[in-house]
Amino acid sequence: MAWFFKTYSEQLFYCALGFVRDKAVAEDLVQEVFVRLWEGREKLKVEGAVGGYLHQSVANACRNYLRDLEVRRAHERRYCEEQAEYEPFDEERLERLR
Repeated sequence: MAWFFKTYSEQLFYCALGFVRDKAVAEDLVQEVFVRLWEGREKLKVEGAVGGYLHQSVANACRNYLRDLEVRRAHERRYCEEQAEYEPFDEERLERLR
């Protein structure tokens, strides 16, 4: 597993960075892909190139992250809009909720 990480982690990081535009998030997503790969190694059946599998896994992880982020932001916006009906907008309160 260490060989795969050494060989592919930098490429996968830049792939993730292209999606999420945040270095820390890109690093986390790549690490999560390797952790899932390690945890599921006994059940895993990769047909074809491992690099392609890893790149697709990172791309999917990024898409999921972005989808979840958009859902979270939509809920935050809706919450702010609902609260604005009842009380003045409080930026500090919103930050504490995040």
